[in-house]
Amino acid sequence: MTPNQPNNADRTEIADLCAVAQYVEQIIAAEHQWISNRLSWFYMSQTFCLATHAVLVTAQSAHARRDLEFLLWAMPLFGLVSSVIVFFSAKAAESVVRSLAEERARLTRRINAVAGASIPLIGASRPNRQADLHWTHWAGALPLNILPPSLALIWIVLLIFRFSCKALCAG
Repeated sequence: MTPNQPNNADRTEIADLCAVAQYVEQIIAAEHQWISNRLSWFYMSQTFCLATHAVLVTAQSAHARRDLEFLLWAMPLFGLVSSVIVFFSAKAAESVVRSLAEERARLTRRINAVAGASIPLIGASRPNRQADLHWTHWAGALPLNILPPSLALIWIVLLIFRFSCKALCAG
């Protein structure tokens, strides 16, 4: 046996570490799927809500607008509430992924030490990831961190506009 080759105990440890790492990867994949499903549902629902709101606002008939007044309030409220809910639920899943990424990095560090490998560390915190991988975490989280709050802001502006328009029209 050469100095670079692991002995039987090391092989057993590597196999055990790889099995645990595979399980961690499966959980990470499931959490990413949850995030993806939430965001996909969110973007589809927001598209529908914005299109519906645009149609309602541009309704020409005064009779039709009076009958649909409830929806002119309900769409922005639904859009705002769903934006907030999806943002916080996806952030919760992201926090689970971060802790799992730390575990993955810890396992990878141990596999590298025992097997003499150089698998890149892809963890969530700076000591557990390679310096050139920082931007991937930052850029990968942009849709989650920017779009739901942006759409929530759009719905807030629409509600404020609706209140101010209602007050001006009544006065």
